[in-house]
This record gives sequence, structure tokens and C-alpha cells, in this order.
Amino acid sequence: MLQLVPPRLDAEINGHNGRLLEGIPDGFMDIVNRCGTKWPHAHDLNLSYHDDTTFDADFDTPWSPPSPEVLCTLTARYGVTVEHWYAEAGCGYCGRATYSRGVQEDECCDSLEWSSEEDEDGYQEVIGPSWIIDNVGSYGG
Repeated sequence: MLQLVPPRLDAEINGHNGRLLEGIPDGFMDIVNRCGTKWPHAHDLNLSYHDDTTFDADFDTPWSPPSPEVLCTLTARYGVTVEHWYAEAGCGYCGRATYSRGVQEDECCDSLEWSSEEDEDGYQEVIGPSWIIDNVGSYGG
């Protein structure tokens, strides 16, 4: 993400907690504000190629998906279309959006739906909304 939306040098110098330079944002909040997520890295990245021009990239980010600005920048820079699906079980939400040529074309957000019974480990299963099932690798959280 930082290659798409470069960090501010003053915020990087100010450090993660921002106690070095007065009036300059700290590195943590600068990343959250620009990238939409706590850390600008994709964890547990898995790529699945469908053909020469189509692939799935499944990865985890803490707390929230990347911001629309990151995905708009990606599609503008590389001339691609991105269909982005995400789910966050810890906060109980999910969504999908499509980006092309630097523009967010659509978006759908909803609350996750849970089974009424718990499994043997004490967790409930995500059962909806129906459009999110089988479209994300994991539900996070």
C-alpha cells in the first residue's frame, strides 16, 4: 500500500507515536488516515491465477480493508479493474466494491449474519449475507 500511497516524510520522522515533532501527525495516524488500515501490509497473501489477465489476491489487514483511495490509485496506475470483497468478523461487517481507471464504480456494505448455534470451539458460523459466502478466504476478526 505504501508504494501506491507514499508516506509523508515528516510523519515518518515524527515516529509511530508522534512525540518528536510538535504539530506533525504521528506515523500511526498518518497510515490509518491515508491507507484506511492499521498497518499498510498484506498478511498471509495468497494468489490464485485464473488466466493470463485474471487473478485473486486474498490477504488480511488489521481492523479494516484498504481505503477506496488506495484501490483507486491502484486501478489508475496499472489500468486494471479491481473487484474488492472484504469481511471483518470482529466488528461484524462485510462489503464489496468495484474500482476501475481510478474511480470507485459501486459499493455494497452490510452486517455479517451468524448461526444461532456454536461449533465445538464455541464460535458461531457466518451464514450471510448470501452474497459474501464463498467470496472471501476468511472472515477475519
